[in-house]
Formats: sequence, C-alpha cells, structure tokens
Amino acid sequence: MRATRTLLLLPVLALATSSDIFAQQPTAAKAVEALLGNWTCDTPEGRARLVFHSDSELSYNGERVPYELREGAIRVVEDFWPVDYKYQFQGEELVITGPDYSVSRCRRQTAAQPGSAGGLAGYLQGHRCDYSSSPDGGASSSRHLYFDGQGRFVLTHDASIWVEGGIAGADDIDGERGNYQVTGNNRGDEVHLSFDSGAESVLYVHLVDGSGRILELWRDGRSFAASLCQ
Repeated sequence: MRATRTLLLLPVLALATSSDIFAQQPTAAKAVEALLGNWTCDTPEGRARLVFHSDSELSYNGERVPYELREGAIRVVEDFWPVDYKYQFQGEELVITGPDYSVSRCRRQTAAQPGSAGGLAGYLQGHRCDYSSSPDGGASSSRHLYFDGQGRFVLTHDASIWVEGGIAGADDIDGERGNYQVTGNNRGDEVHLSFDSGAESVLYVHLVDGSGRILELWRDGRSFAASLCQ
C-alpha cells in the first residue's frame, strides 16, 4: 500500500462517506472477530501499529480510516477508488499482501494493558520533554509529557519568543490527557498514547537504565528526555 506521511501500511483515505464508494456486503462475524484488536506489523517501510477498532474502522499508527472486509481482503480507498489488500493467517501471524505484492507480517499485541497486573507502565514515570529552537535562537518550542507510572499521561505545549530581551509565552496549562501502554523496555519498543479525545500516537523507546527504567523516547528524529525538561 502506498506510503503517505505517517501512514505507511494503509493509505490516507478520502473522507467521502464510505457508502459512496464501498459496495455494501455482509461480513462474516468470525472473520471480523479474528482481526479485531491491536497488531504490530513488520512492513517494507518498518515497524507499524495496526488496530482494528470495529468491522468498519481501523487505525494505522494512530490515524483512523474506514475499511470494508471482503472475502480474504481488506478494502480501502486510494484516490477515490477501492483497492483490495489480500490477507491470510499463517499460524499466529496476519499476513497482508498489497497489489504491488509487498508483504507485511503482523503479530497480535499481547502486552498488558495500563494499570493491569504485570503491566509495564511502571517502567515509564515522570516528565519527558523535547525541545527545538530557531537557528538564531530567537524562538523555541517544547512539548512536556508527564507519565504517572500507572498508565495515564498529560501532554502540554510551551512556545516562547524572545522580544528585545523579554519573553512572550503561551502555555497550554490544561494539557491533553490520555492512557499510555508500554509494549516493552528494550530499544525500539513502542509506547502507545491514546488521547481522551480519540487521537493516538506512537513513541519509541530510545534509552533505558540498568534497572529497566525508560529514560528517553524517540519520534521523528526528536527525543523526549527528562534532561530536556529544564
């Protein structure tokens, strides 16, 4: 499937109503049930997260898109045209083959949910921040993530501009809240953010200390670390 921005496995879909494009076909309950839930996929473009939320909506790395389940295929829309991606189960793997014959192999995500017994949320606790500034140092921005160690987080945004030695600032003191899930504490493992608003995002473990505590996260070339919260 065509790679577009954050959507590497599944294309950005036209926001026209799916009834205008999809032929209405009954779906087998057992087939839908087999797909529902969280999957971690190895795609030609790298690791990705695929979630089947219902029999008509899925998300890829946090972007929700409509789909229709056909016999042996997942139908999505590319450039206003329906396109089928063949799928099959090979043991515990979900194997998806695109029209260009590219293959993605997905495994069901079985990591414990935040706050449940044996969950990994405790490996990530406290503030983690990123920071960027303009080349001349005249403007800067940062994002602050606070993890409670129990599966909840808060995200705030700061933006400051220096004006003749002073600072004009705007702080999102309300913040955006949600749940987080840690899939592992090895480098490259994923931390899934599910915002209360319905949005989703994925960060990646970048640095861990000797006790397994996650010190730094990574996304799109920017790190989230406690040292950047100063």
